[in-house]
Amino acid sequence: MKVCGIVLASGFSRRMGVNKLLMPVNGKKMVLYAFELLKKIDFYEKIIVTAYQEIDTLSGKYGYKTVINTHPEKGQSVSMRLGIDACPECDGYMFFNGDMPYLNEDTINKIIEQFRLNPTEIIVPRYGERNGSPVLFPASYKTELMAVTGDEGGRGVIRENNHHVIYVDIKDKIQGYDIDSEEDLLMTNKTKECIVIIRGGGDLATGTIHCLHQCGFKVLVLETEKPTAIRRLAAFSEAMYDSETAIEGVTGQKADNYDQIKRCWKRGEIPLIADERGEWIKVIRPDVVVDAIIAKKNIGTSLTMAPLVIGLGPGFTAGKDVHVVVETMRGHQLGRLIFEGSAMPNTGIPGVIGGFDKDRVLHAPSDGIIRNISTIGDIVKQGDVITYTGRDPVYATLDGILRGLIRDGIYAKKGLKIADIDPRLSEKENCITISDKARTISGSVLQAIMMHRRNRE
Repeated sequence: MKVCGIVLASGFSRRMGVNKLLMPVNGKKMVLYAFELLKKIDFYEKIIVTAYQEIDTLSGKYGYKTVINTHPEKGQSVSMRLGIDACPECDGYMFFNGDMPYLNEDTINKIIEQFRLNPTEIIVPRYGERNGSPVLFPASYKTELMAVTGDEGGRGVIRENNHHVIYVDIKDKIQGYDIDSEEDLLMTNKTKECIVIIRGGGDLATGTIHCLHQCGFKVLVLETEKPTAIRRLAAFSEAMYDSETAIEGVTGQKADNYDQIKRCWKRGEIPLIADERGEWIKVIRPDVVVDAIIAKKNIGTSLTMAPLVIGLGPGFTAGKDVHVVVETMRGHQLGRLIFEGSAMPNTGIPGVIGGFDKDRVLHAPSDGIIRNISTIGDIVKQGDVITYTGRDPVYATLDGILRGLIRDGIYAKKGLKIADIDPRLSEKENCITISDKARTISGSVLQAIMMHRRNRE
């Protein structure tokens, strides 16, 4: 099928005051992301509609057909009509905005594949709950598209023909992110404040999150959709379920987009957003990335993510995939900064508390849904049933306080850590406060950041 790719690059960028498409994103002019993306796709024709000489010149270097818009003040509809006129013999028109630098070829190919299967339908990508671009219109809608006026673009055509729209769900919401203001160009509008992205919001990570926030850093936490923290009453990750949580006077707030992240920072809160792959790192371009997932292995963190990348615990090698490793093993070395090599390997044995180590931690005996009988803070006796995984009961292994318990309703795989008992009955407050281990690690992370800033200065 013949699909024409049309980049609409004539806008006034009124919110920016200058032509945003020529501003740098990650060191490259914004419009070049669209040009390079189209180069990877087998379009019948690649057309750039612009009112700017520099964009015309850049387009020519890529071998694209450029159409000059002499009336950009009349809105996006003029650019759409010019693009359609420049590609009369095709089966469909795919309209791109030039301000979406995180769009990738897999998404474009998904949209085109849907069009091949449904050549009479309008194909619209959906990023989470929000519809976005680029939209692919069949050529049969040419008359309706040519009748569009003003700045509405093709939205009216989609509304009028909603029974002929197929939505393509794009899991990676970052791809739908467009840049409309100077604030969106955070990487070129940095303040003196240091921005830190922390991967993971569990109880050990919470010590570092809390510490850096209290020290004046702007902190963003990347979490999974459904975290499985055990000491969850002392973990910011709980905000992913309850929208908001507070740990020792500091509020963590779930966010879904960049506007909500900025509002959290403005209110003095810590934003958390679902992002297992670290895609938001590309958008925010932080000064520091801290991998605090405590997965005992590296699941995607690299040196290139930020000027300073810190890994907590085993699984990282300083100088190879992070700049600094922080030792997380209890004992004399806890919190030590490692600039060459790795942390001590995971033993699988918890630290000793009240004379107990492995007996104080409980694991799922089988696969199944968690059905809790007890709650965090309860005093339990050895042999008490505290939860079920599926139909299998999980018994307390000793007398003490239930310091941690996985959230009810979670599906647990056999062997997953699901509970933690503290034999010290006088330590009930520990259930909701940051641990000594987490505080020690947080101080080491802060030290690494301050050393890095001093060395750069």
